[in-house]
Amino acid sequence: MHMKKIIKLLLITMGLIMITPTFTSCKDDEEKELLNPIVGTWYCECYFDSNPEDYSSFTFYADKTLLLQTYYFNENRWNVDEYIGVYNISENIITINMNSDEFSDNIKGVYQAANSIISISGEIFYRQ
Repeated sequence: MHMKKIIKLLLITMGLIMITPTFTSCKDDEEKELLNPIVGTWYCECYFDSNPEDYSSFTFYADKTLLLQTYYFNENRWNVDEYIGVYNISENIITINMNSDEFSDNIKGVYQAANSIISISGEIFYRQ
């Protein structure tokens, strides 16, 4: 009976040791996001063809890439256009370069980390 307790204790200890790295790896991801607070998805109620239900979102990734999605209602259904690009922030100026023929120039905007807003081409993007 004493041997079963020792084996059970060893198995529990080994299990706890195997779980420990999982918790420490999450901390690194959280620290990276805190160092780069723009990472995440930002929304804008940008009106296309005067439709108040349309909106856009930018999703910024830590590797300086981004995804722009524009959602609009047309012909009784929701549609989405997606564009991939890259971004750079210097001081509080954000420069976006979209990898698409629809965007001929870089897009510039103002990023205000303290207020959690981004102003791009006169439109305000915010986190939800």
